[in-house]
Parts: sequence; structure tokens; C-alpha cells
Amino acid sequence: MKYLKTGLLQFSKVTKSSLFKASGIYTISSFANASIPFLLLPLLTKVLSQGDFGIVAMFSTVVSFIMPFVGINMEGAIARRFYTDDKQFSKYVGNCIMISIGSMLLVFIICFLFRNLISFYSSIPSSWVLLAVLLCFSQFLGLILLTIYQVNVKPLNYGVYQISQSVLNFGLSLVLILHFNMRWDGRVLAQVFTGCLFALVAIVLLLRKKYIVFEIDKSHLKHALMFGGGLIPHALGGLLIILTNRFFLLNMISIDETGLYSVAAQIGSVVGFFTISFNNAFVPWLYNNLKKENQQIKLKIVRFTYLYFVLIFFAGLLFYILAPFLFRIFINPNFYASNKYLFWIIFGFVFQGMYFMVTNYISYSEKTHYQAFVTLFVGLINIPMNYFFIKCWGAVGAGIAFCCCFFLLFICTWVLSNKVYKMPWLLKLPKF
Repeated sequence: MKYLKTGLLQFSKVTKSSLFKASGIYTISSFANASIPFLLLPLLTKVLSQGDFGIVAMFSTVVSFIMPFVGINMEGAIARRFYTDDKQFSKYVGNCIMISIGSMLLVFIICFLFRNLISFYSSIPSSWVLLAVLLCFSQFLGLILLTIYQVNVKPLNYGVYQISQSVLNFGLSLVLILHFNMRWDGRVLAQVFTGCLFALVAIVLLLRKKYIVFEIDKSHLKHALMFGGGLIPHALGGLLIILTNRFFLLNMISIDETGLYSVAAQIGSVVGFFTISFNNAFVPWLYNNLKKENQQIKLKIVRFTYLYFVLIFFAGLLFYILAPFLFRIFINPNFYASNKYLFWIIFGFVFQGMYFMVTNYISYSEKTHYQAFVTLFVGLINIPMNYFFIKCWGAVGAGIAFCCCFFLLFICTWVLSNKVYKMPWLLKLPKF
């Protein structure tokens, strides 16, 4: 009873804090943003073929691989600089944009020279490859605005910008596909047009609020490149884990199978959405408690983490059991074969949720460069794993590799986190 009263009192204090309210708004806006493509699945799976879905998925995959080299993860550097240098912040943002313009032009040239090779391995027409580079730059400009909204604690602005972009993206997709009888190209054009339009909106808003000053500063250029560039291995490792299987399915099986997998991944990502949303709210609470350096508080955190592991595991199992009903409601019968991937994808996202709970200690200790090598290591292992698993078990081997890699990432990160920040994981825990 005592623990219950204490817990309720602490919960009451947390819910009244501005931090909790901001986290709640971020979660709600992210939920609304993520629900739009999910709710459109019934229509899109009806009008698009498996091959169309495959090409759209591969375009998104190419964009994801290019993005770290265009944006160089500098949105993280911008967030960090906001808290340390108010007077130079606008000039710093301007230097980050100038770096991104240079990197975009370099990537554009590389993609132009190798567009036929990229087209061969991705099934995207070579003339469309360059649009992926343009979309990456547009997304980076949008990320800058969203980052500034976050550091200024403006969750409503964040939510309006994010949701408006998604609504236009999918609304335009429907117009191009249903009214103009376009297929995968309508979906891709909607992404590119929306990205460019909202990039212009972001630039206008940033200039109006005087968050951009285009004045070259060598110290700013060096800091942004070192900070963002150091996170590229981490970003690439994560992308290898999540997206490599689509390349192998495309080149070892078929574009149709890639489309089936992408539909299953979109449904399974519901688990990932909830774990990410929870982690966004959990991190501020965790950091505030770790600062107290209290062993009893650490024990409570560990007990809660173990309980969370159990809950998310059974939540994933329940979601898998209910998945056939979701297929009947949301998915066209032509895509029912996607069901074979669901178990592995769902539990891949379950292990990703567990990974989030242990990687936070590495971020708290400011030793993310170790995490970058772990993520890249697992991402590289994912390449031969996909090849051999697909050889052994067919297309479903891609889903198995996805699940195994996230389990491996979770275990390796847990071991690493305990090395850089000690928590009482192995102690005999008192009753909850």
C-alpha cells in the first residue's frame, strides 16, 4: 500500500510537469502521423500491385541510405549547439545548411554517374534515382525546423508541421493514383513534391525567426562535420539492419515479394511506433533519475525495465495473434501472403523496443561512439545473414534475419551499456 501511494504521488507530479505534457503532445502527433499511412493501406493495397509496392519500398530504401550522406546527421549537432552557444546559433545553422548543400551536390554527382547501377539493384528507373537525392536534402531542411521546435519546447508547432506534411503527402498520393491513374510513380512524386514544398516552408519559417545566418565559419564547419560525421556509422548500421533484406528479396526472389514484405513491415511497425513513443517519454524521466545517483532508484529502474520486457513480449505475441483480423480489415486479399513475415517482423520490433531501454545509458554517459561501432557491426553481419537465411528458408529468411539482428543488437548493446554505465542488472531484486 505504501509503494502504491508513493507511486501515485510521483506519477501525479510527473503528469503535471511541462516535460510530461510536451512528451505527450509529441507522442500524440507521432501517433497521428504514423496512423495516416496505416489507415490508407486498404486503399493502396487495392489499387497498387505487389510490384508497385516493391518499387515504392525500394525508393524509400534508397532515400534512407542516401540520407546520412546528405544531412550527415547534423540535426543532432544543431540540437547540441543550441544549449551551448546562443549568440552563434543562427550562424551555426547556416553553416550546417551550407555543408548539406555541398554534400548533396557531391552525392548528386555520384548518383548521376552510377544511376544505371543503382537502378539495376533497386529496380527504380535510372531517371528517378536523382529525385531521391533531392528528397533527402528537403527532408534535412525539415529536420532542422523540427529540431529547433524540439529544443525550444514547441510541441504544437512540431505536431502541426509533421502532420500537415503527412496529410498532404498521402492526400496527393491518392489524387495522383486515383484521379490521374498513376501507379508507383504517383506515390513517389507525392513524396518528392511534398518534401520540397515543406522544405521551402521550413526555410521561410527559419529565416523569419532569424535562425539562419549564411556566414562561413571554419570552427562551425569543423564541429558540425565531426559531430554529425561520427554518427554516420551508427545510422548506416541501423539502416543495414532495417533495409538490407529488401535488396536481397528484390535480387534473390522478386519485386513482388519485396512488395509483400514492405506491407508486412508497415503492419509490424505498429509495435515499433509504440516502443519509440514510449521511449521518447521515458528518456527524460530516466535521465532525471540517473542524475540522483541513488542505488534504490536504480533498483526501481531495473525492476521496471524487466517488467517492461515481459509486457512488450506478450504485447507482441498478442498483436501477432490478432494480425489475421487486421489483414481481413485493412489488407487486400492479394497481399495476404505478407502474413508469413509478420511473426519475425513483429518480434524484431519487440527486440528493438528492448534495445531502446538499454541504449539510453550509453547516450547518458556520452559514449555514443561505442554504440556506433556495435550498430555497424550488427548491420554488417546482417548482410551475409540475409543471404544465407534466404538461401535456406526462402523469402521468409529475410524476416528471420531481421528478427535475429535486432535480438543481437539488443544483447550487444545491453552488455555495452553495463560497461559504460553500471546498473544493478544481476542483483537479487526485492519484491516489486
